[in-house]
Amino acid sequence: MKKILLLTVIAAVLFSCGKSQNTLDGNIRMYIEKNADDPKSYEPIETSIIDTVHASEEALRLVKRSEGTYKQYENIKKQLTAMLNTANSPKEKAEIQNKLDITDKDFEPYIRQYKAYADFAKSVKNDEVDFYIAKHKCRIQNRRGVTEITEYVVLTDNDFNVMKVDEDNYAIDSMIYDEFHKKHNLQK
Repeated sequence: MKKILLLTVIAAVLFSCGKSQNTLDGNIRMYIEKNADDPKSYEPIETSIIDTVHASEEALRLVKRSEGTYKQYENIKKQLTAMLNTANSPKEKAEIQNKLDITDKDFEPYIRQYKAYADFAKSVKNDEVDFYIAKHKCRIQNRRGVTEITEYVVLTDNDFNVMKVDEDNYAIDSMIYDEFHKKHNLQK
């Protein structure tokens, strides 16, 4: 009985993975057929999911990224407040207060963003998948009619719908950043 149950679970997992892969392959094919210079020359070679982007991890990464700016603001404000408290003349106090006001105004968007990231990070579930990142290798003709092997970085949503495709591996961070902000209605 245990063997039958184990085999059933293994079969379900394999079927599920195959279905996800087929969905991803089909969605990439549709994207390329809509956007390629010569979609008829398209021949898929290999597709593999290389990473999963969880909402909680991305939110924490953004919190840490903006935390330095927030701490810088706190330090400047602390120094200016100390200077204000020890200022001797009304003119000196007014100048320092003006600097404090300018600092608050200049840093206000960054503080708002930091707090929005922190609030979002607290509200998101740990296992919530936002995106998948895949590598897709194919043969396709370029604009000059030369068939070449091309490798794309593909960003998909959690249902494997293609969101963005780029040949540049370094573009993935900005792709995730942009789509994460769009999906969760966060200001950049």
